[in-house]
Amino acid sequence: MATSDQAVKLISEAVRNWFDYYNMTPDDPSTEILCAAAIDLYNGGVVTVDAITSSLIGTYVGRIGIQSNAPTSIAIH
Repeated sequence: MATSDQAVKLISEAVRNWFDYYNMTPDDPSTEILCAAAIDLYNGGVVTVDAITSSLIGTYVGRIGIQSNAPTSIAIH
C-alpha cells in the first residue's frame, strides 16, 4: 500500500474524477460521502485511482446517488 500522503492524493484524485465524470461542482456533503466511500475501498484493497474512480462512478450515480433524505440513518420520517 502507499504512504498516507500517497493514499490521500490517490483518494482525492478518484473523488475529483467522480465530480468530473458527472460534470458536477464539488460540495462539502458530496465530497464527504465520496471520500468516506473511497477510503473504505482503499482500506479494502482497491488501491488504484482508476479502480476507485470506477467503483465510485458505478455506486454513486450522479447527484441522486449521493443525496440523503435524512441527516442520520436513525432519523424517523
